[in-house]
Order: sequence, then C-alpha cells, then structure tokens
Amino acid sequence: METRLAILGGGPAGYSAALRAAEAGIAPVIVERAKLGGSCLHAGCIPTKTLLSGAELWRKLGRGPRFGLEDAPPRLALAGLLARKRQVVELLERQLAQQLAARGVAIIPGEGELAAPDRIAVRLAGGGAETVAAQAVVIATGSEPRLLPGLTRIAGRILTSDDLLAAERWPASMVIVGGGVIGVEFASLLSAAGVRVTLVELLPGLLAGEDAELGRRLAQALGAGGVDVRTGCPLTRLDAGEDGVTVEAGPGGPIRAESALIAVGRRPCLAGVPAAALGLREERGGIAVDPRQRTSLPGVFAAGDVTGGMQLAHVAAAQGRLAAAAALGADDDADLATVPRCVYSIPEVAAVGRTEEQLKLAGVAYRKGKCLFRGNGRAQSLDESDGFVKVLAAADSGALLGVHAIGHGVSELIAEAALAVSLALPAARIRRVMHAHPSMAEAFWEACGDLKG
Repeated sequence: METRLAILGGGPAGYSAALRAAEAGIAPVIVERAKLGGSCLHAGCIPTKTLLSGAELWRKLGRGPRFGLEDAPPRLALAGLLARKRQVVELLERQLAQQLAARGVAIIPGEGELAAPDRIAVRLAGGGAETVAAQAVVIATGSEPRLLPGLTRIAGRILTSDDLLAAERWPASMVIVGGGVIGVEFASLLSAAGVRVTLVELLPGLLAGEDAELGRRLAQALGAGGVDVRTGCPLTRLDAGEDGVTVEAGPGGPIRAESALIAVGRRPCLAGVPAAALGLREERGGIAVDPRQRTSLPGVFAAGDVTGGMQLAHVAAAQGRLAAAAALGADDDADLATVPRCVYSIPEVAAVGRTEEQLKLAGVAYRKGKCLFRGNGRAQSLDESDGFVKVLAAADSGALLGVHAIGHGVSELIAEAALAVSLALPAARIRRVMHAHPSMAEAFWEACGDLKG
C-alpha cells in the first residue's frame, strides 16, 4: 500500500494527525496494534474518569442527609461500575472509528515497525504481512507504565495502572507507590470504594512540579478521606508473597497490604521504532523533535508521549495536528507553552502557567490573589465549599502568569484561565467581564480582584 501519510499508532496523537490530514484532502493510513484511542481511551483518561465519577457519586450519597435523603446510601456494586466503564469506552471507540472512516482514514490492525524512514512493515493482526510505503510518517506509539528498578509485575500483588484498570475486583488494602497524578487519582478512587489505602511518595509533597500549596491541600483532603498519606518516604523494600505485600518506606515500620500499585509515571513506548538502527535522535527517553514535531530523519515526525514530553492527551492531540500539518507542508500553530493541567482526584486539582516556586526561582516579581470556595454561593449550594482558586500576576502589569485551583469542578474552570494566561491578560481585564452568579467560575473572578504584592 502507498500513501501520502502513514501514522504508527492510533491514540490521541495518531488519530488527531489523521484527522488533520483528512482536512487537507489526504487519505492517511493508521497502523494500530491494539485498539483505536490508545492508552487515553482504554487505560488512562476515560476509564479512570468514568470510575472516579462513580466515586464522586458514592461520596455525595454518603452526605445524603444534608440534602434531605433519609434512607441509607445504596450498597456499592463494583460490577455495575466496571460495566459502565466498559460501555463508555466501547461507545467512544466506536464513535472514533466511525469518524475516521467517514473522513477516509484507512486503519490497518497489526504490529507495525518503522523499517525505513518511508516504510512501515506490518504483521497483520489476522495473519500475514503488509508494507505501507509513505511520503511521510508520524510516529505516535504513546507510552507505557514505568516500573521501579528491580521490580516486576506480579498478578494480584505488584500492579501497574493498566493491571488495576483491567481487574474485575479490587483488593481490600493497597499501597500506592507514587504521589503524582496517577497515584492520587487511584488513591481517591480506591478509598472511596472502601479500600484501605496507603500512599507513599519519595518527595516532600504530592504532585511534584505543581504549585506546592496544591500538593499540601490535596494531602490534607486525601487524609480526611481516609488515605494514609506518607510523603518524604523513599521506598527501601517491597516484597510480595502469597498473602500480600510488605512495603518499607521511611519511618513508621513496614506497611502490609493485599497489593501494591506502582504509580511512578509512564515512559515513551518505542516498540516498533528501532531508533538507534534508523539514526533517530533520542531525548528524555523518547524521540527528539523540533517545534514542528520533525525528528532527525527527513520525512519522519513524532507526536505525543513517545517524544518524552508532557504526557497529556490534549498535548498529544495538538502535537499530532502539528506533525500532520508539517508533513503536508502547512505551518499550523499551537500554544504548547500554555498547557492546562488537570488531576481528577477528589478533590480535583487544575493549573495553568507558572507556579509560585517557579516564579521565585526565576526572580520574577509577582502579586497573588486567592478566593476560597467557602465564600462562593454555588459551592455552598453544592456542599462543595472546600478548596480555592489562586492567581499569580506580574507585579507591574498585572498580566496573569499562573492560575492554580483545588476543589469541585476546577477542571472545567481552568479553561478560561488557560485562555487568559495564553493571552497574558491583566487581572483587571478579567474583572471587567461579568461572570454568571452563582457559579464556581466566580471564584476566578474574585481571585483576580484580590491581588496583593
């Protein structure tokens, strides 16, 4: 088969590249070894958020008497929640396949390997082989769970997030190693389901790289929800036996649980990409690219997690579109410097732009404003008054440099903040725009009016 553009991988980067090519009248080809949608749809964003929506409902029902519900909350049926997760994933996969087919995108199911800069060799899922010759190739093979050195996966005992999402039952107790996005989301989910959770993090706080105040507040919230949060605790031992696992990390003695979840991030997946043999330059464990997603090989582009950058589906999608445009000779643009970052823990965390720590380290003078949700009418009516919105603005111009929030629904609130930070809007300009009352978004407006330096 010959094509103008071949894409190795059908996740957010891959299918976004294909749709961008289709917009230009090109009929691209996607080679996908598993299922369309990639890790985001099948082992990340969508299944975890579907499960967490159930956890939010269980939490809300536990406070039923505050809303006039007199009967005890219904009993948790995990099988029902897992069935809903499958339904949501299957629906979105089916819709994605229909969208790609309607745009003329060809899908080749099979194990693809970049045999040359202009050729992908495919071992077809149904048997046999095929070669896809292309004028340009986009590598979008995504990422895979990272394990700590010396550890291997053991069924039912030492798990990755992929293992836990595929499981039909959850353990009665679990140690989660890693206090990043994956770790805190699973800690929220499992503890809401009644699992006894201990969260162990090497660094002094949760969500390293985000504003430290968010990490501290999240640790308090998780603790109040029953999670045993232990930060500043390096893992020194993890043993698995027939009756469970034993973990030693920092002071406090050994931790015993039924299972351990290793949640220390993901690494670029280079399966099917013999980088060294092809002469592809690598960086940060992945494939090095320039701002237009071009690799060191002419005609070969890369996008998404495989590049070793920010592992977010919306970043991957933006990079996929950029890669396809560049491959076709277009010059698309995307603001990859302003990336909204959302954590769907309970409570949610969302941020965009620079943190206080980053501004101090860079010597940037700034002012800070904050609004607590306990003073927000909508938050009170929802019984979701825990949390805050914090804005950071340039000391002289008032231009927004960063927005950081924790609380109910902040993953939706951050979109407006991302636009404001991208445009470097002054906080005073935000104040001129009416925000609906009552709404959680009012907290952003209030924080912009609270700037102090």
